[in-house]
Amino acid sequence: MMAVTEAQATETRGAAMLERLHGRMRKPAAGWAARRQSAAFEYFAEHGYPDLKTEGWRHTSMAAMAAITAAPAALQARDIAAVEQSLRRHPLAGMAMPRLVLLNGRLVAELSSGAPELAKNGVRAHSLREAWSGQGLAGLAEQHWARYAGYQGHALIALNTALTEDGAMIEFASAAAAPPLLLVHAVSAGAQEEPALHVNRALIAVQPGARASVIELFLSLTPAAYAINAVTEIVAGEDASVDHYKVGHESDLALHFGAVQANLSRRARYRSHAILLGGARVRNEAICVLDGEGAECLLNGLYTASGRQHLDNFTRLDHAQPHGTSREFYKGILAGEGVGVFSGRIVVRPGAQRTDAIQSNRNLLLSPRASLRAAEPQLEIYADDVRCTHGATVGQLDPEALFYLRSRGLDGESARRLLTYAFANEILQQIQVDELRRPLENELFSRWTGHGGH
Repeated sequence: MMAVTEAQATETRGAAMLERLHGRMRKPAAGWAARRQSAAFEYFAEHGYPDLKTEGWRHTSMAAMAAITAAPAALQARDIAAVEQSLRRHPLAGMAMPRLVLLNGRLVAELSSGAPELAKNGVRAHSLREAWSGQGLAGLAEQHWARYAGYQGHALIALNTALTEDGAMIEFASAAAAPPLLLVHAVSAGAQEEPALHVNRALIAVQPGARASVIELFLSLTPAAYAINAVTEIVAGEDASVDHYKVGHESDLALHFGAVQANLSRRARYRSHAILLGGARVRNEAICVLDGEGAECLLNGLYTASGRQHLDNFTRLDHAQPHGTSREFYKGILAGEGVGVFSGRIVVRPGAQRTDAIQSNRNLLLSPRASLRAAEPQLEIYADDVRCTHGATVGQLDPEALFYLRSRGLDGESARRLLTYAFANEILQQIQVDELRRPLENELFSRWTGHGGH
């Protein structure tokens, strides 16, 4: 019997993975969507999951996610009732505001609420399945879906595009300030034993002159292991204003890939706040294309890793037109054996004169075993009349500040916790939604007790 080489074994496993993933594809009713999904799967089939040799992936292995191909099991009525109870008790999911819930990737009307209030404020929300069937926001879907988070050039976005069966379609059409909209990405295993790959998709379209505030909450309702591939596309019309919050609050066994792609028209303003608190291995991507003259973008991020968590942040600010302004501030708090990664790039294309861009990454190590695997702020400039700066730092708590607080009566642990909270609070204070900021402040203030040297 001929021996099987490692290369042959790898090829066999890859073929089996592709077959299982291809079997999950369910063509939508709309021909245009089916064509985009087929093209996306062809791209993924050719390129597969990125490995450590792939550009931009040198510090984060996706092998564990690649091994998970099972689809989530269908949930029964009793499962949905249990989810409702869990959401009601959760300090973030239970916030008093209109809510859409994607449960295992599907928009569930029984768990969602606030539709009349949304409609009164010029907000329409439908499922992607409805749009594919010619209902709801069908025209908007065909115009924008899979146009900004391009699957050509990104295998994981291609996989998401190919396997999407449902999702959230949201349109903001009013200049009046609508209440914040909570979009919950909830994962529940039900009676399923095999880890599943969950595919979540959202499209947020903000019409010219309109204002939007959206909170995306990623939430584990199961202690079991799973993987999630989530992509959100945001398109902001001329003079539109968008506040977007992404909060990762998943279990210690969750594998998470998430990409947010924003496209800004002339004078549009986009403010992004990513708060990553959970997950075993997380790859968070935030990409903004300033595609109109005078567009403005703010990217804020806070990532906290303890235990053996691995949190990888990849950001890209793409200045495609003149007079664009961007600010980026990402902070990491690493304890235990936690690993952080930051790779941020500012691109100024030819002709994007008078660009004003600042990028900063700061990291705090609370344990000798914690590590910042990479801090890579980058500038790529093809115009000559610009102002761009970038920088990264990594360090420990200031011993002089610790001494000062202890001289004022605080014990060592309380002093470390207070300084750690102050480090994080600079990001939290820019969250404009009080109902979101307060529980995050409370959690971060208490979670670092005992982590100083562990």
